[in-house]
Amino acid sequence: MKNGINYHEEYKTVLRIQKLLDKARDLGNSLPDDVQFELSQYHSGNATLTHCTRWGLQAAEEMLEDWQKITAELQQNGNAKL
Repeated sequence: MKNGINYHEEYKTVLRIQKLLDKARDLGNSLPDDVQFELSQYHSGNATLTHCTRWGLQAAEEMLEDWQKITAELQQNGNAKL
């Protein structure tokens, strides 16, 4: 840990975000189809809750898969040392 960055703790935080987004997706999917449809009409297609949770979840999953690369880039940029 350097400069206040603890990569293990940061990983756990991103993992928690991923789990919360997964739960949000499941909750959204548990709504009746007609309610889901009406909610999707409330905003444009790029700003619906479904859209945001789907892409947020995908981003979190990709970050977790590439965690070693992310921390290596942080280290290379001098932001922290492991």
